[in-house]
Amino acid sequence: LTRLKSLCITSCPSLTNLSRCKPLPRLRTIDLTSHRHIGGSSGLAHFPAMKSLFSHAEGELPAATLTHTRALTSLDVPRGLLRGDDCLARVVDNSALRYLCVGALELTDPSNIAELTRLRALGTLRIRHVSSDPRHTSIGDDKTLSHVAKLAWLTSLEFSSSRTVTDAAVGYIAQLPLLEVLDLHGCVWITDDGIALLSKG
Repeated sequence: LTRLKSLCITSCPSLTNLSRCKPLPRLRTIDLTSHRHIGGSSGLAHFPAMKSLFSHAEGELPAATLTHTRALTSLDVPRGLLRGDDCLARVVDNSALRYLCVGALELTDPSNIAELTRLRALGTLRIRHVSSDPRHTSIGDDKTLSHVAKLAWLTSLEFSSSRTVTDAAVGYIAQLPLLEVLDLHGCVWITDDGIALLSKG
């Protein structure tokens, strides 16, 4: 099937390793149930034209998974965890990325999220559930969003389920001149004063 462009393999529990697959040079979209289907660092090497990766899986997406991706325009892992600066660096290597959705993102230094400014095509950033793993610094505070506010070309931002984001963060977000969609559900410390800041941006 050398003409295959889209592959959905969700709810296929017997599937374990895509790295055994022969190259599919035109495959652009893969829809997975589990990160383990990828099969380590070589699992995506057979899909050089891949533009979109979607995984339903919970848990950590290994940095090695993104070793062979350079052409992604969409990375959608709404229940997955991107952990560590190396994983973020692999994401940023996909310079054409327009859509990034993760369940959580944990970095050794939250200011490193500023690396996302290298993604000049990024229009949508969704961080759905801010994690609080004590082994890493979760990007779930006002300072983090001060760095996100440097992505002046964002049109859609979701930063949800944070118990450390306050009205100050909304002030940073209000500086995004092209923002059309904002989702802060579950951010329990945002008040009327914070929402009022949006009208002043």
